[in-house]
Amino acid sequence: MLGHKNTDKRIRWKWRVRGQYFILLVLFLIIHEKIILAVHKDKEFSTIRVGVYNNYPKIFINDQGKPDGIFINLVTYIAKKENWKIRYVKGNWQELVNMLQENKIDVLPDVAYSPERDSVFTMNSLSVLSSWLEVFTTRKTAINSILDLQNKRIGVLKGSIQEAYLNREAKEKFNLTYRIKTFNSYRNSAKALTDNQVDVIVASRFFYFSDLCNKEIMPTGVTFHPDELHFAFPKNISPALVKIFDKQISELKNDPRSVYYQSLQKFLDKKYVTVIPQYIILLIIIIVSVFILVSIFAFILRYRVKVKTFEISQMNRELTLAKEKAEESNRLKTVFLQNISHEIRTPMNGILGFLQLLKDKNKDELKRDNYIDLINKSGYRLINTLNDIIEISKIETNQIAVNSTNVDIEEIMNFHFLFFQKQAQDKGLKMKL
Repeated sequence: MLGHKNTDKRIRWKWRVRGQYFILLVLFLIIHEKIILAVHKDKEFSTIRVGVYNNYPKIFINDQGKPDGIFINLVTYIAKKENWKIRYVKGNWQELVNMLQENKIDVLPDVAYSPERDSVFTMNSLSVLSSWLEVFTTRKTAINSILDLQNKRIGVLKGSIQEAYLNREAKEKFNLTYRIKTFNSYRNSAKALTDNQVDVIVASRFFYFSDLCNKEIMPTGVTFHPDELHFAFPKNISPALVKIFDKQISELKNDPRSVYYQSLQKFLDKKYVTVIPQYIILLIIIIVSVFILVSIFAFILRYRVKVKTFEISQMNRELTLAKEKAEESNRLKTVFLQNISHEIRTPMNGILGFLQLLKDKNKDELKRDNYIDLINKSGYRLINTLNDIIEISKIETNQIAVNSTNVDIEEIMNFHFLFFQKQAQDKGLKMKL
């Protein structure tokens, strides 16, 4: 029994010693990693070279000629935390990809992950943004699905993920035939679209937030190929630099008040709104103003009818005819007010209906964007009704000046078709234009 007890003591003592050695080893590895990171931060990464090209709102050159955007805000924050200096290198997308491959820059923001790129570059582990490809077009070309790309001329960014996808996967997957034309920047591809050099352009979903997506160029809602956006580094970069980026991005994403979410709210205000949106405030002001003006207009009409009636009662037979004309005028004005009420009620129903739909958090972002666009159009329709009321007032006072202008019937019909399409679908009706 005594021998067994001594053996147990020796075993426990050996395990205690081994545990102490293990703890010392862990502490050594932690301290060693911090020392390595500190050395890298102080020596190897005292200055980092960052590639910059124009792809609003993710990364771009602002009006002051300085780098800006979501990715630039993150780089600036990380560099400040790590006490680095930043040297920005400007160029188009393809130039910067080549420079990264040749180790002439250290970091290229806004790089969509693909197996091919992962074999050429080192990508940080945590994605910064999620994206997908979307088709953009003009009113001249109708695109309702990816199959409508058949025989189309498609503009894409040279060396981009959309070029690779359309050249390989899309053709085989959907059995499509089309021509691809590449451009060095989104601005050049947008100009080619408006100049009818291409029928559509395929770009990142963030193209919608740029000033290039204007009244001439509009999103189709046809989306495909989701991907994740990362920071890319040269293949031979020190793993310590990549670790620092992943560590800082992780901390920023876990802090709802961080510069990461501030940047999203700043540049993607159509998606990340924390207060009452400005367009809703504007619509409320317009609606109240229209009701006030209609009330004033109705009061003026009633007053004028009373004056006419009083004057007619004091006049002879000749003025009796004027009384009949005034009554006819009053009847027409009543009809006018009824029509005005209808014209106001229609866009108001659209506004209130789509605002109700916006409350549904399960709606995807594209539908919410479409609802917001229809709300804006309804607001403009209310403004046009207000202008019509003012024009009627001018007619009454003989102050109207007639100007002949061209009217785009196609644009008007497209607006009403899109405006009533949702209501028709809800009622099980089919609409064709």
